[in-house]
Amino acid sequence: MITGDALYRYATKFFKRNDKFPTFKQVARRFRCRYDDIEEACDDYHGIGYLGVAIGIQVNGAIGQFESRGQYEVEAYT
Repeated sequence: MITGDALYRYATKFFKRNDKFPTFKQVARRFRCRYDDIEEACDDYHGIGYLGVAIGIQVNGAIGQFESRGQYEVEAYT
């Protein structure tokens, strides 16, 4: 089981190292959990920052959705 706090710490550290947020696939591999567990951890997080799921991307006014759930990203902001 993954907690919101653990996911938040992982996502913020991942972003600092890679300049991008981790995908569901990367998080699931790291914590050995299901995609549903990741979404629940995001929903249950009540810390000082923001923890959420990005299902797509916006670039220069164009909007696109990721092709698979494994490509969704876990966003974490302070």
